Amino acid sequence: MNASGIKNIDGADKMRIYFDGKEVTRKEMETLDPDKIKSMYINKNKTDGGGTSGEIWIETKK
Repeated sequence: MNASGIKNIDGADKMRIYFDGKEVTRKEMETLDPDKIKSMYINKNKTDGGGTSGEIWIETKK
């Protein structure tokens, strides 16, 4: 996985991002070292305007 790939998600400005259950900003997400990611789940939802919203859940290695 490449952290820069996360930055390119369509509608990322409407996405809620969580690290280990805590909501974080997009800027905080961009600083995450990809080697520290244990798992990731993306929940995308289509919006009425044709865009995308949703959530990114990231679990880090302990």
